[in-house]
Amino acid sequence: MVKSDPNHKNWKKRYFVLQDNVFHYFENRKKLKAKGSILFRDIVDVRESEYTKKPNCFEVLTDERVFTISNNDSEKMGMWIRAVRVLYKIHIRRNEWEGR
Repeated sequence: MVKSDPNHKNWKKRYFVLQDNVFHYFENRKKLKAKGSILFRDIVDVRESEYTKKPNCFEVLTDERVFTISNNDSEKMGMWIRAVRVLYKIHIRRNEWEGR
């Protein structure tokens, strides 16, 4: 997948991993250090993007930033949206159960 900068000027190929309560992105599969991470506690919404210059975009919204990510396959894009939403909801429910 590719991730844009906040202004949609630069798109960079990234390798994404959902792990526990974090959505990590790496320069590639071989790099062990994440280029960045999005904590599920910071996510406000995950949705299909209205950005039309690149196909199959979705957005991960936080209070600080909107992460726009594009996948070359619309079916895989939908799978990523559902996966992030499910893990986000699990994280929220876990915190509610634990009283956080």
